[in-house]
Amino acid sequence: KQTVEDAIEQYKRDRDPKELLFQFGRCVFHFAVDDHEVRMCTHLKGKASWFLPFNKGWNERAVIELLSDHTELFKQFSDNPSFKKWLSETIFTATYADAS
Repeated sequence: KQTVEDAIEQYKRDRDPKELLFQFGRCVFHFAVDDHEVRMCTHLKGKASWFLPFNKGWNERAVIELLSDHTELFKQFSDNPSFKKWLSETIFTATYADAS
């Protein structure tokens, strides 16, 4: 009976951003998931961590937002064509794979 909000709080409270696995750049995304909602974070910052919607949304549209708070990710996405292709394919696969 845990919600996506519970998962987000667990990341903020119990995950040390200095731990190797949780350091920025070590993982591309950290996911918080429940039965109805998925959220993602690209840079864990303890209580300041911010999770973005990662649901398919209504009418089969992927809901994903890149914010100015994630400037390194956005810079890589904008400046590096191979990273842009990889990230786009990863998001598409994670969002639409096995959707049936």
